Amino acid sequence: MHEGLRAVLERREVLVFFQPVVSVERRSIIGFEAYTRGGAHGSTVVKPDVLFDDALEPDVQLEIDRICRENVLARFQDIAKNHPDVLLFLNLNAAAFKSSKLKPEMLHEQVQRSGLPPHRVVLELAERQLTPDLPWLLADLYQKKGYRFCIDDGGISLATQEAMIRLKPDYMKLARPSQDSGQDRTLRIKILEALREATERTGCRVVGKGVEGEDEAFLLLDAGVVLQQGFFFTKSSGDKEGDALDVFRRKIVDLHTRYRERQTTGIKAKRQAFETLNKAVGKLAYKFAGAVREEFPALVKAVARALQEAHAVFVLDENGQEIARGVSSDTPRPETASACTDHSFRDYYLHLKTGFEKFCTPPFVSPCTKLSHCILAQRFFSRDGEECILGLELRYPGS
Repeated sequence: MHEGLRAVLERREVLVFFQPVVSVERRSIIGFEAYTRGGAHGSTVVKPDVLFDDALEPDVQLEIDRICRENVLARFQDIAKNHPDVLLFLNLNAAAFKSSKLKPEMLHEQVQRSGLPPHRVVLELAERQLTPDLPWLLADLYQKKGYRFCIDDGGISLATQEAMIRLKPDYMKLARPSQDSGQDRTLRIKILEALREATERTGCRVVGKGVEGEDEAFLLLDAGVVLQQGFFFTKSSGDKEGDALDVFRRKIVDLHTRYRERQTTGIKAKRQAFETLNKAVGKLAYKFAGAVREEFPALVKAVARALQEAHAVFVLDENGQEIARGVSSDTPRPETASACTDHSFRDYYLHLKTGFEKFCTPPFVSPCTKLSHCILAQRFFSRDGEECILGLELRYPGS
């Protein structure tokens, strides 16, 4: 056994460091992740690849895990007292769950002795360790006591998806965003957006970790990832642990302010674009209101030809059935533009049938152009009194 590792087991001492998990959106710190290194102050540090070596016997891994938890919980007490809402992201070695000496109640007893309530503890598990043979009922036991869970280094792998279903975690941490140029940066944002959207559908929040610079922080923000973690947010070496939140807050507020300023111009442009499109849809609905069903096919084709922004134009009857559709001649793969005959299960139909006059869908990627589109829909009554819905599929403003 490594000499430093033997010393850790004998002295039950490890070095503990805390890194903030911040919410740029809320301009605050939501918690701290605890990192441990083997050894004590003034002694040789045992690196993580030795301290948490997968080749160690499960019983040894379990004992090291317990030692790390003891030290982390003890060191976190000052932060917990000074800032009662801050979470502790506590790493667990899932491989230690296979030890014959595992006592499910041990973790809870350690937390209770520290005085920290379970709902302030986020148990963090590495995605690579989430194998099918883990005792998943143990996770259920901890959740019932109030503990939260986080998957570290998550992604779109089958293992992550299975763990998301079984564990129902509160957080998932993504690996450090790469420093790419121009076009690659746009691609990276799209990938992050896809991961975030897929994760958030399960009620889980995404944390972008490993943020080392402002550019990485802004890249994550552009992808909608507002929870972040990394050295960029850490305090200077001269500050005291107990004042951590006050030290970090200024940097977070500054980042939030500058990102908000940067976004303001884009938001104004998008708002103006929507106002223009809304007016255009209103005028078209008025034109369709002066026609009857038999005239709709010719009208939608004329509008699709004349309105450059529209990739498709369609009219629905009161039951959500499509009765006319026109596609712009510039639209690639026109057969996939708003290609649906029964729209009664779509949100623009349902909202308009509940009393709304107009509705705009969230952005979606069109199979026609592979770009972000949206559908603007408006209710109208035809010349002979039939209730109908006019829909336009458009390029989403600002995309």
